[in-house]
Amino acid sequence: MGHRTGRTHSAFALTAGAYAPTAAQHSRSWPGRGILWLHLFTHLYRTGSTTAGALLGSLVRVIPAGTASAH
Repeated sequence: MGHRTGRTHSAFALTAGAYAPTAAQHSRSWPGRGILWLHLFTHLYRTGSTTAGALLGSLVRVIPAGTASAH
C-alpha cells in the first residue's frame, strides 16, 4: 500500500482475520486498494458486531441471585 493513510489504518486495524488472507503467497498479486478494503471491512465488521452486542446486551434484564422471579 502506497498511501500513508492506508498504511496507518492497516497497521491500526490489523487482526488475525485481516492478516491471514493477506499474508498468503497468492495475495502478493492483490492491489493495495483491495487489501485496504479488506482491512476496512474486517474493522467495520468487528466494531459493528461489538456495538450491536453491547446494545442488545443492555436490553437483557438481570435477575438477582436468590429471587424466584423478577416482578
